[in-house]
Amino acid sequence: MIVVLQAGLHVVLPDIMNRLEATSAPSREILLLAAAVAMFVVLEMVALGFFATAAREGIQPSDPIQLLSIGRYFFWRLIRFELLMAIVSFPVVILFFSSMSVLSGISDPEKMPLWVPGLTTTVVMVILAKPLLLIPAVMVVCDRMVIESLLYLRKYRVLDMWKILLVFLILLGALFMADSLLAVYVKKGIVHWIGTIGLALLATMGTFMIWLWMVLFVAARERPVISEPSSGDPGHNNE
Repeated sequence: MIVVLQAGLHVVLPDIMNRLEATSAPSREILLLAAAVAMFVVLEMVALGFFATAAREGIQPSDPIQLLSIGRYFFWRLIRFELLMAIVSFPVVILFFSSMSVLSGISDPEKMPLWVPGLTTTVVMVILAKPLLLIPAVMVVCDRMVIESLLYLRKYRVLDMWKILLVFLILLGALFMADSLLAVYVKKGIVHWIGTIGLALLATMGTFMIWLWMVLFVAARERPVISEPSSGDPGHNNE
């Protein structure tokens, strides 16, 4: 259910953003955007709670409210980690776009081929695949802050997790190909919407399963810990 709802948000959010840009009185669109973002946050917290519970007790049915409470504890750490990854990936994006500009002779980013943004995202995620998968799993399983989790990059070798990384790279390649086909050849109509929904389901389901696999991988090698959140920062460890 989490995956289906997340896929639905991936489909409707771009439509809401387009409507927000096109209207002169966007009060309704702003409310829709706020509701969609709030739902995305809640679903992300529930998913994190599910991962943490799976690491400690195995995969089993759980109360969504309890998962939300557990996931809230890890959500703000994930946000900090994603901000760190955004900062790290920014130079890579600039370098890649510059290289594409030189190779294609196109200096205006808006005139770049439609598949270039997708390729840029794919390249960045391939380069950062190990930390993107390992660090969130360590934060959830071992109850570590972002900086503490970075130390585990030296503990786990690429060869230790090559199967997970390979599946992740295959997923990235499939998503890039499907997204490029939609952007270039199927820009509107029922086929476009079917493709968009299918792409969203593939992205959310694939990412969810790979993250779960990574969490169980780390849990099998570490001692799963879930601490009580402090009264101040819900993502701060009292230690």
